[in-house]
Amino acid sequence: MATVVIRQPATIKVSTGTVPRNALVTGSLVPDTDVAYDLGSPEHRFRSLYISGNTIDLGGALIKQDSNTGSISLVPTPSSAHPNPTGILITPQGGISAVGTINGQISANNIQSAVSNSTSYLAFKGADAGFF
Repeated sequence: MATVVIRQPATIKVSTGTVPRNALVTGSLVPDTDVAYDLGSPEHRFRSLYISGNTIDLGGALIKQDSNTGSISLVPTPSSAHPNPTGILITPQGGISAVGTINGQISANNIQSAVSNSTSYLAFKGADAGFF
């Protein structure tokens, strides 16, 4: 099958059928309606996702990679009940830390502090201490 190159600006509508294999996109791929379409399905999933940015936005909840430390953070969507939700930071050493946010954003100081105090294993205190 031939490669199809889609250059910006272009409008391509595929309401039934499939997009040709190996389509190269040289502009943004943006749906015409918000929260209306899926990429894949429960039965037909994509194998891998390769992205160059450092943030995945899941309905306002953020998964981010810190470019300075390599840490990965998971932060819930801020709400009126929890305007500054607690995030989770996974450090390059393998540590997992709860980290405070301001409006859902983890400060560089909080990231650096969590990385500096990280250990290479999970440590539990209290009732869960003997669980693992």
